[in-house]
Amino acid sequence: MNRILFFTIAVLMFSALKAQKYSYRADIDSVKTSGFYKIFLSPEISAKLQQNFPDIRIIDKNNIEIPFLYGSDYMQIANIQRKELKIVKNKHKLFKRITDLVVELDTVINIDGFILEISNKNIKNKLKIAGSFDKKTWYEIKKRFSLQLIYTDSATTELHITNIPTTSFKYYRFIFSDYKNESVEILKAFSIINNELDKKYFELPKPVISHKDTLDKTLIDLIFNDTYFIDKISFTIDGSEYYFRSAKIYKAKDKTRHNGGVLYFDDIEKEFFLGSNRTNTIILPRFKSSHLKMQISNKDNQPIRIVDVKAYQQKNYIITYLRPDMEYKLKFGSTTADFPVYDLTYFKENIPYNIPELKISNIKQVYQQDNLIIKKKIWSIPPVYLWIAIIVIGGVLIFLTTRLFIEKYKNGDFDE
Repeated sequence: MNRILFFTIAVLMFSALKAQKYSYRADIDSVKTSGFYKIFLSPEISAKLQQNFPDIRIIDKNNIEIPFLYGSDYMQIANIQRKELKIVKNKHKLFKRITDLVVELDTVINIDGFILEISNKNIKNKLKIAGSFDKKTWYEIKKRFSLQLIYTDSATTELHITNIPTTSFKYYRFIFSDYKNESVEILKAFSIINNELDKKYFELPKPVISHKDTLDKTLIDLIFNDTYFIDKISFTIDGSEYYFRSAKIYKAKDKTRHNGGVLYFDDIEKEFFLGSNRTNTIILPRFKSSHLKMQISNKDNQPIRIVDVKAYQQKNYIITYLRPDMEYKLKFGSTTADFPVYDLTYFKENIPYNIPELKISNIKQVYQQDNLIIKKKIWSIPPVYLWIAIIVIGGVLIFLTTRLFIEKYKNGDFDE
């Protein structure tokens, strides 16, 4: 009986440990002096990451995890634009153990982050963010991540949410998972508007372009050589001297992912206009895809042709403190990793504005993707079946434990 119980627990622990593996490793340049350094996440690296990059870690030669700060969290909050948002829902749901906040924008604009003014408590919560155009269909922007509030001695504090992609929804929803039934008291909400001119980009390898004309539309496929994050795209067009056409672009992949039917922000269609008097450059909601599709409405006009495409990925980076005479590596690529929680977040004001950059080299796959595919298939099972499995396993463990105690009691093992 003891062997069965031990074997069952060992299997569960092994499964949990296995889920923490990262698929890739890379070398980080050595440093000559102790200090803060910036590491850019090149397209080759970020193509292996989840949205918002929760699955990246820095380790030293002793396999000790080194804290880092996301570059988007390094924004100088005092120097950015903020605009107060209208709160249309702010409710604590005791039974569900969540606080549900919905805010509304008076004008639909590109949003790069949020600032929430919160009553100062010892908050240990998880937060999920979603966006919507109509308050009915919600698109997940960032999965559950741990909160890290600005430390203050006053009655209120601020939560800065900056490690998210640029989006342009009418409504945004913040769902706080409560800790020990203690609700989160949100007093005010602000949007962060980051000037597009301040952003820098990697140019991605050019896609293969193909056209197909229908009765009144032109259908276009853009196929890249890897699954990149695409934040901006620019078109060079040949055709009529004067044109103004409505268009839309979207990922070729089925919009409803096999994850409980959850829709993500990059599953939406981006609508825009192409014109002879325009730059024909648009900001995308960080599409992660190797295949984009476009539709151009020609109406009664002759079709136009896209003869060149320049796609760009924002230069995302992380900041870390490194020491000389120590080897460091980057490990990344995991479908199960959560966002790390480091104390370094509270000391970002100590980081100099100009810091040196380090390069990444020798990227290697150390964990077979086939295992990750199997894991995805497992977690694509409807949640109700997973709960049934958990209940069954829990019942078996309780039964075995009870039998074990009964047998020991019968044998007099508990007698003094």
